[in-house]
Amino acid sequence: MTRITPTLTALTLLVACGCSVEDTLNDPTPQGATCVMPMLQAGTSCSADYLCARGTSCYLGLCRSLAASGSGCETMADCADGLYCSCSAATCAPGKTGTCHQAGALKADEACAHDRSCDSGICNEAAGWICRPAGEAAAPCVAHDECGAGLICHKAKKECRPALPKGSDCTERWECADGMVCMLKGSKNICGMAYGSHGFQCTQSARRLREACGGKLVCNQGKGTCDFPADEGGVCGGIGSCKDGLVCNTGTVPGKCAKAASRDVGEPCSGKLADEEKDCKAGLICVNKKCSPPGSLTKGEVCRANVECGAPYKCTVLE
Repeated sequence: MTRITPTLTALTLLVACGCSVEDTLNDPTPQGATCVMPMLQAGTSCSADYLCARGTSCYLGLCRSLAASGSGCETMADCADGLYCSCSAATCAPGKTGTCHQAGALKADEACAHDRSCDSGICNEAAGWICRPAGEAAAPCVAHDECGAGLICHKAKKECRPALPKGSDCTERWECADGMVCMLKGSKNICGMAYGSHGFQCTQSARRLREACGGKLVCNQGKGTCDFPADEGGVCGGIGSCKDGLVCNTGTVPGKCAKAASRDVGEPCSGKLADEEKDCKAGLICVNKKCSPPGSLTKGEVCRANVECGAPYKCTVLE
């Protein structure tokens, strides 16, 4: 099974919902991929999507025009812009195919590969890659957002559970109730009150279970201390280190809090695939840690997605 990444239209859809590109499940930054000239036309035998001309994909060993809703697919690469595939290399056995569909088209217990495919917004991995509503207690899960209100996902047991009270045995910090953290006490981990006060060092060199900050403080990895979320222009790093409405732009060192989607052509961006929703103005994408128009790369340049390569080139990304 092979992969190309979506064009800007599909990428924008994913950005709007906070999803990652192609497969929410398996999206490492590719190594050594470059923009190349596809040599194969529709109807030609193929072994990889990037060999097929733009507007086509390698489906069941043949270059084929991108599929409309209701047509078969192996990955999202096979579907027309804005459509999702109910199958992916991460979820389906080789040779198995899925169906292209609109976002939110799949109902409970239907096979899925992307959260955006499901009307519930949850494609549940622990349940076997099927659409599920937010789980009740004991429902299978691998992530906290798969569980209903007041529940967390116990990562070791892979099930939804109420947050643990003080003194309970735990395996990771998010299992514990608000204001507490899973901390080492003697020879075991238990839920205890977070004791990181303002200015408390929470760097990676600190003991892992001492990296929790109490109250409304967060671990600002840019500073290495517990602090309140930063204002625009403030040093940041890590989840929640900027005030609401701001994002941490790690295209600078150290990272700085900035308004979302405010960076223009040439300005620094975080550099992660699909991070243009955080840093770059509408219509721009993050290429080599600079906000750039789509299609700004040419033959032989290192790429991560087709959208970075100018037509007629495609990126040699494999799934």
